[in-house]
Amino acid sequence: ERFPPPISCEPMPRRGFRLLSDSPSFADLLITADKADLVVGRSIHADYRIANAQISGTHCTLRLTPSGRLKLTDTSSNGTFVNGREIARFKTVDVRRGSTITFLVASVDERDAEYGDEVPAFTVCDAPPQQAVAEASPGRETVPDRVPALPAAKPPPQPASCRSEVQGRVLRKRPPSGSASGGR
Repeated sequence: ERFPPPISCEPMPRRGFRLLSDSPSFADLLITADKADLVVGRSIHADYRIANAQISGTHCTLRLTPSGRLKLTDTSSNGTFVNGREIARFKTVDVRRGSTITFLVASVDERDAEYGDEVPAFTVCDAPPQQAVAEASPGRETVPDRVPALPAAKPPPQPASCRSEVQGRVLRKRPPSGSASGGR
């Protein structure tokens, strides 16, 4: 007789994480098992490129562990922050759903004052199932070819879990700079 495989009592690992950019100049970022390590930086070799002179070539690495946890390792000269707390250089920390990741400064308000749309900030959410690793839309910072991009014509709907997590938080999409409602 054939028996079904044993049932695992361990929780299923997450499929990945979606990092929602608050800037219209930058794409949202998805980290999935297909691309578990993702480098953010100024270098043309970075998986997610931020072309600001204060961003390090390899500013930080985001890693999805086999158990489904998101880890961030700071490798920058000028700082990476999670929920306003600076991560020590070469230190790795867990990043949880609802966290805010900023670069160079501790808060979104400081970033707006010093860098405007030149540097994104991210809110961490669960990744929707069967999603590509990174999105790109016309006029947004592009991700190198080795990270597949979704077609810009029809971006996928934002998952309900992200909408409910981000609602009420400080981090929100901002209008492009130069619009009637924007400005520094």
